[in-house]
Amino acid sequence: LRSRINIVVGVLTGIVSGLGSAALIGLINTEVHSTASDFGYTPLIFCGLGFLVLLTHVASTIIVMRVGQTVARDLRMELSRRIISAPLRLLQQLGAPRLMANLTEDIGVLVDAFQMIPHMCINVSWVFGCLIYLCWLSWQLFMLVAAIIVIGIIIYRLSTAKAIKPLRAAREQ
Repeated sequence: LRSRINIVVGVLTGIVSGLGSAALIGLINTEVHSTASDFGYTPLIFCGLGFLVLLTHVASTIIVMRVGQTVARDLRMELSRRIISAPLRLLQQLGAPRLMANLTEDIGVLVDAFQMIPHMCINVSWVFGCLIYLCWLSWQLFMLVAAIIVIGIIIYRLSTAKAIKPLRAAREQ
């Protein structure tokens, strides 16, 4: 339960970081195109947004990394318990290299994938924030960009479907 709460907090702080980054872009763009010479509260807003982005990015990364390390430790402990309780004959059939690969490499790959969550949240929310800002600037340009994104996704899915099919067959074998 505690891990789930930490994951949710890590994801939410990542989203806040991404949206804050998009807000910084909007603020900078607004000030660059502003005709007024008085900046008013802009420097304070800029510093506040910059601090918020930095703080939430670091917090998201640390939270998810800690959860990832805890999950890795728990997985290794559980796998070690299962290895210890397994019959010797089965262990000999599997072989030491395979067991070591499970303990070190396989769990490491899972943890690495898990720890990409904050970066994914930050980047996705940053893109959505920028798309919202683009829509606010020009809905026609937003529609063009959205159409290009959809076409790109369709082309990507169709091209990778051919590559994934033989990989799935190989995995099943």
